[in-house]
Amino acid sequence: MHSSVWALLLALSIPAAAADGAAKGWDRIGQTPKTQSVTIHLQDGKTLKGKIQETGSDGLTLIQGSAVRQVKRAEIAKVTRKSRLKGALWGAIAGTAITAPIMAAKAGYIVDKNNPTIKDRLGMAGVAGLFFGGIGAGVGAAAGTSSMIYRAPASVPAKKADLPTAAARKARRLPKDDV
Repeated sequence: MHSSVWALLLALSIPAAAADGAAKGWDRIGQTPKTQSVTIHLQDGKTLKGKIQETGSDGLTLIQGSAVRQVKRAEIAKVTRKSRLKGALWGAIAGTAITAPIMAAKAGYIVDKNNPTIKDRLGMAGVAGLFFGGIGAGVGAAAGTSSMIYRAPASVPAKKADLPTAAARKARRLPKDDV
């Protein structure tokens, strides 16, 4: 029973991890449901929140309340969405993983036995794990987790010849003489 619960939780977490590792290309933005709220992180550090109405090869149309805004693809650093299911899963795992070992260790105090059997320990761990796992799932669902939909490709680093020399950097820091 106990191992089947862990196997089920592991099986549920693998597709979520695989989905995050999938391609984060521009085409994933077009597959996002129009009812899904997204956060767009711009190259200049600003963020926009809204729902994607339409995507094209050069940018997208974002609905922010009653306003409609065009965002160019070159301006976008990344696009994320909040996943309540993934948050609930991680909350349940955290709640169970934290409380089950504690309750197994403290089962002797709770069942009032000096040397509780393994059945008593597993029973206490299971009950506490389910209870606090449920609480963790609720908290995780309310908080949600952020999932990446798109990340802009990294910019090409500058060539070494284009970088300023140490002498040039030092010359820019020195104050200029008054003439």
